[in-house]
Amino acid sequence: MNSCFSATGFNERFVAGLCSLIFVACGNAQAPVANVASICDGNSGIRLRFFTRTDNTVELRGAAVRVENGYPSFVLDGNCSYWMGSWDGSDLLARDRGWRTGQFKPELERTLRGVINLDALSSLADCTPPASAFDLPTRSISSATSRADCIGSGPSFDRAWQVILSNAQTLWSEGTPLTGNIHASAVVAGAMAPGSTEYDWPLEDKPLSSFVLPDTEESPTSPVFRDGVSTLFQNSDADVLRNLREKYLEERAEAPGLFLDGLLSNDGKTKAFVYMRDAMPYEDEMGLLPTTTSQ
Repeated sequence: MNSCFSATGFNERFVAGLCSLIFVACGNAQAPVANVASICDGNSGIRLRFFTRTDNTVELRGAAVRVENGYPSFVLDGNCSYWMGSWDGSDLLARDRGWRTGQFKPELERTLRGVINLDALSSLADCTPPASAFDLPTRSISSATSRADCIGSGPSFDRAWQVILSNAQTLWSEGTPLTGNIHASAVVAGAMAPGSTEYDWPLEDKPLSSFVLPDTEESPTSPVFRDGVSTLFQNSDADVLRNLREKYLEERAEAPGLFLDGLLSNDGKTKAFVYMRDAMPYEDEMGLLPTTTSQ
């Protein structure tokens, strides 16, 4: 879990920041914060999110759907149900893997309650950016009413972050893969496409052209760099795409040299790289999870 992270599509400094700040344990020098409010209060709704904000302009074109809700990302609701993407910094395919869900154990909730206050998460915002902070990612811990952001490292923030990080492998192993809807985005394959293994597009009634993102500008506001522009595939269509994704992940793991980063698919008229993410409860109509603006 603490291996250095590396992935195609990230510039060197951004990757270094992810390696040193997101997927490694940090120190804890201050006393914990007492929190009288229960996290798992039995009510529906997100109680806590732990996630790293991503810079879509250093992601692959059209691939923001994989990371638009944070990468890595962990979501906990009032019933102690959790949803998470992979937190394995050594897994080069982590962005593509499906999300998982499970039940957060009472002892972990008690640990979290000892180091955070849901209504005053700003008390965790004690991080000090390093001298070379340019392009480093921002880690966030948020509730419905407050949020703490961190660039660099700080004892209070790192102590809370560490509760999830140090248990991420167990939570992942104990969780079950999501089986619901799928968000997908696609971009027309460029000149490098012949160097990657190709898959037949399996949905005859939904051609690739029906959800390919326009890719005509280099601006950060271009659809290929934006959050919330994916297409939602439901029911049996989602099952078909999930099976295609699993086949791609299995075959790419076996022969990585035969693949570029992205699932290359062809429906006979359009050849495109397709990127997917499991849909989750509490998303809005754009597929995005809520993030409080309060600090």
